[in-house]
Amino acid sequence: MAITSGFFDSVNGDRKYTAQQFGSLFTGIISDGVFSGVGGGLKVESRSSQVYINSGRAWCRGTWLDNDGYASLNVPANTHPNYSRYDAVVLTFDTSSSVRRNSIDYISGVAAATPLKPTLKDDSLTKQMPLCYIFRPANSSTITQSNIESTIGTAACPYITGPLKTIDVTDVVRDANSTIRDTNQRLQQVTSELEQKARKLDQDVTSTKNSFTEWVKTAEKALGDSPNASTIIEAKKVADQAKSTAEQAVRTAGSATSTASSAMSNASVASSAAHRAEQKADGVVTQFNGLKQTVTTEAGKISQFDSRIRAAEAEASAARTLTSRVQVLEDKAANATSSYEPIGAARNYYIRDSGRRTVIGPPSGWEKDVRDGTFKLWAINDRITTSGGGQSYEWIVAAFDYYYPLQVLRHHILLVSADWLTTGPMSASGTMPNAYNTDTSLLKQQYNPAISQLQATYGTGAGFTFMEYVSNGVNSQGRTNDGSEVQTKFMDMCESQVFGHCSWGITPRFDMGFRSDQLPLFNLFPVERKCGRGRYWLRNFITSTIMSGVDEKGRSDGWTVSQTGVGRRPYILLGA
Repeated sequence: MAITSGFFDSVNGDRKYTAQQFGSLFTGIISDGVFSGVGGGLKVESRSSQVYINSGRAWCRGTWLDNDGYASLNVPANTHPNYSRYDAVVLTFDTSSSVRRNSIDYISGVAAATPLKPTLKDDSLTKQMPLCYIFRPANSSTITQSNIESTIGTAACPYITGPLKTIDVTDVVRDANSTIRDTNQRLQQVTSELEQKARKLDQDVTSTKNSFTEWVKTAEKALGDSPNASTIIEAKKVADQAKSTAEQAVRTAGSATSTASSAMSNASVASSAAHRAEQKADGVVTQFNGLKQTVTTEAGKISQFDSRIRAAEAEASAARTLTSRVQVLEDKAANATSSYEPIGAARNYYIRDSGRRTVIGPPSGWEKDVRDGTFKLWAINDRITTSGGGQSYEWIVAAFDYYYPLQVLRHHILLVSADWLTTGPMSASGTMPNAYNTDTSLLKQQYNPAISQLQATYGTGAGFTFMEYVSNGVNSQGRTNDGSEVQTKFMDMCESQVFGHCSWGITPRFDMGFRSDQLPLFNLFPVERKCGRGRYWLRNFITSTIMSGVDEKGRSDGWTVSQTGVGRRPYILLGA
């Protein structure tokens, strides 16, 4: 056990401190892990037979590792014909005297019928923390993003959010997944119950319909040839007439015995007929009342079915409400943004109601917004203005992720200068032997006051260097016939980027670069083709000594390469 202290000024070399002593100063202040707010948080992305590690910073045992851009690692193939394996991308912190270095390494696992994740080092000199595990199917040489299991933010490789605090989101992720899974199971159960009730209701209705039809047939068979209402009325008329005849016969009985006897006989017959008719009518009425009671009973059953239908509809309505709640949970779990505004490259077709806005300073949270490629704080035709040293510059938001991931593996905003940055001929000698690659005014230049002002406000990611393919040869017919890749911060636009097509006939591929489709700015706001200071150069050739451009009214034009008074209106890339 020893007591140490520091730091003190050295006198004749009597106070010297090691890197370990300096790093131990942060013990108890910063825990081991990945800084969540630095760069891209060291997130791992698949690139066919390679993996790319985003920028970020990590800390472990008093030492640090910093990655200021994309780092790439080759992915060894899994050559086993039958077995899969697990690989790992790890942070290695090695304080051994022979190494004394931190690194990002790729560790291949062992192919097996039941593969295990690689065992990582964790001893007094070396500690490895996994950024991710990668599942490698049998006989595979490439990977996809779905094969990558990120471990950043878990107990194996926690986030560092500030002094004395790390974040392990393992339980949060597990609880969210469990909630979504339980909700989906409940929704499926309710849906199944509704389907069963609907089938039972359909069976009940069909059964009732068949029973009613059978009852009608039975009733018709029971009635047979029974008289209807007309028959009953007619029988009563006959009875009344017979009764009247009988009474008349009784009144005349005293005058003629033989006539009275005959009349009495006729009256008796008529009376018997009337009684029989009356009995038959009473039977029909009884049957009619029975039929009425049966109809009333069946109507009550139908009313019961109606109430059951209403109950089923109420349960269906409750299920629809549950569906919306499940959707809310899924949206939150996916960290979805508002459906009223697009994100990412879809912002290329989004404009503000007011048409544009001017951004004097960086909006709050802009670095994460650009670094993540969401661009929720920006819209096409937004303006960025800077000033300093008596000079002001204005840039226009023209596209989002124009080159990503084709040639630039970094989310970015393409900015077009609102006015000239400089003016003058493309070539004072009047020739361009190496085509556009001949230019020395802006192409391949690393410094310009406009860039320095933008970087003073937005950092070194403003106007970062990128690779583009440009022409470096032109024949006597004005056709570029060769090209090469150059690193640059500035690039003049080509005809198709401004107008959406070539304006002077066929445009060779050497004029078009890696990407040349129309910039969303000029598609949505054609008026922005005009430049406030007048005409400007484009990088297409019309002849070996004439290059194309845009005139003061925003129309296609062209001039000899030695023409003066024509401006340079380039574009640059803004990253975080």
